[in-house]
Amino acid sequence: LHTGLDDSGNVELEEPVLDIAKSVEPFTVVKLGDEVRYTIVVNHTGSSDHDAYDLVVEDIIPVGLTYVSNTSAPQANSSAYYPVNRTIRWTYDELKDPGAVSLTYNVTVDAEPEDLTFTNSANVTWTSTAGPNPYERTGNGTGSNDYSDSTSLDVFIAKISVRKVANISEGAPSTLVLFTINVTNTGPVNLDPVRVEDELPYGLEWISDNQTTRSFDGNNISWNIGELNVSESKFIGMIAHINGSAFGNLTNFVLVEGNPEQGDNVTDIDSENVTAVDASISVDKTVNVSSGSASTRVNFTMVVTNTGNATLDPVVVTDTLPFGLDAPVPSFGGFVNGNDVTWNLGILNK
Repeated sequence: LHTGLDDSGNVELEEPVLDIAKSVEPFTVVKLGDEVRYTIVVNHTGSSDHDAYDLVVEDIIPVGLTYVSNTSAPQANSSAYYPVNRTIRWTYDELKDPGAVSLTYNVTVDAEPEDLTFTNSANVTWTSTAGPNPYERTGNGTGSNDYSDSTSLDVFIAKISVRKVANISEGAPSTLVLFTINVTNTGPVNLDPVRVEDELPYGLEWISDNQTTRSFDGNNISWNIGELNVSESKFIGMIAHINGSAFGNLTNFVLVEGNPEQGDNVTDIDSENVTAVDASISVDKTVNVSSGSASTRVNFTMVVTNTGNATLDPVVVTDTLPFGLDAPVPSFGGFVNGNDVTWNLGILNK
């Protein structure tokens, strides 16, 4: 406002100053299939002292989110979604000072971004006078045309991974099996707590593990491994043994569940197979004579056969000669110790 008749009068400049803010509900951590609502609020700041005109609010929806609907309060002069550039646009002819508008839109989570983070930006521009005016200030960014504001908000997909491996693929009863369970936070948010549950099948029995505490429910073993930060991994080493109660393919499942600060828990599952095989062996001993006088030479022949489904290693044969038989002369590398003859046959395949 200019007062007086000379050039020394005071000029008071009144400007509209707006702020834009954005929020999401119900949570900033989502999963595939969720529907979430974004809310955008545009309002005059404390330093604003003039009405704003020709407001344009735009929001670009990230890839992986699918537009559902939008609302505005008070009702916008226009609103539309443009699928080609994934942009929602609202316009208002005027926003009085003081005053605010609230804009919402719903989207569904249909795909996971590569970094598991949806970064979503919104922008508002306005002018200082109503209607077209070549001398007004705008938000086009040139010179003093800085009537614009923007904001961004990140929404995350929490993820967790579990992998389980065994140190052997098969074994006979009483064989010890070392299972290594690797739990990794593969998402962009911390998880606390993280619980691991291992379901040992019939035929495998828990012996020990490397954790301080654990709980049992039948053949299920559970561990609480505490907090798992982004990209952090923790390992569980568990020893079980094949107890002979079942044979064939024994499938061991492990489930992991992590709790993000917001949103639903995330899970993953893995399994590892160990084949339980029956082990058996037979020995058949024959002799070349059924009787003889002193100094008769007697030849014994022993045939050792792996009659089971497991490779045997090592196989040791011991023959103890009774009183009356002496001076043994073993073949095939046998070792004599008194009246005992021992052979180490090494590996006997199934």
